[in-house]
Amino acid sequence: ILAVVFYAVVRDFPEESTQVGEEERRMIVATRVVVEQHRHPRYKWSTVLTSPSGWWLAIASVSTAYQGYMLIAWLPEYLVRDRHMSFIHSGIFAALPFLAGGAGCLLLAAVSDTATHGGRPFLGRTVVPGGGAVLSGLAFACIPFVDSTTLVLCLIAAASFFGQAANGLLAAAVIEVYPHEPHMGTQFVVGAGSLTAIFAPLVTGYVLAATGSFVGAFLIGACPALFVGLAFIAFFRSEPVQPDWSADDEAAVLSSVAGLSGASN
Repeated sequence: ILAVVFYAVVRDFPEESTQVGEEERRMIVATRVVVEQHRHPRYKWSTVLTSPSGWWLAIASVSTAYQGYMLIAWLPEYLVRDRHMSFIHSGIFAALPFLAGGAGCLLLAAVSDTATHGGRPFLGRTVVPGGGAVLSGLAFACIPFVDSTTLVLCLIAAASFFGQAANGLLAAAVIEVYPHEPHMGTQFVVGAGSLTAIFAPLVTGYVLAATGSFVGAFLIGACPALFVGLAFIAFFRSEPVQPDWSADDEAAVLSSVAGLSGASN
């Protein structure tokens, strides 16, 4: 359903949308700096994939996404099996990570932006997401060792609050690391994190089958966020990737395209 709606509504360029008025359409076309349809990408993929800052973001994306995908697949089973909840209640509390994660994204994004725009980019773009990952790892590691179901739910909420916020904040860092083509950096970083949707549920299932317990699964989910978060604070520095194609190169390409269009006319 979402794919059908997306195909019907979304357009590659704003002037192609039926929701854009004629006056606004003329303004968009007249003030556009480059002709997007003929624009040459500023980065080669080899450049995107060899940035140390980009790799730190990709590794952080994997470590902070793991817990979320594990909870999506296995939280109801854990609540029923280990916490003796009814299926109805486990279904209700399965929404908890999403609610807590959404709140974390909103609140920590405000903290990160305030620090960055206030002249403290290291705090905003490195310490806040790295610290969020560390806190999510600590909360996640404690879950199987707590007797109180209420406290378990609080720890799940805390892990999701900090972990999903840390994952979301990486998007801002991507724009700063790949300023000339943020979408290419986003594909790399988000694509890496999305791989955990494949192996997080599988790893959890194998651990549960081998040990008969969720303890190992929670510890495996906690360690990447905890240790990568610490390493992220220690080693990540936002170093913008320089473009392979300069503005002059792009102007030459556009001029060539314009010449070919004129000749065809």
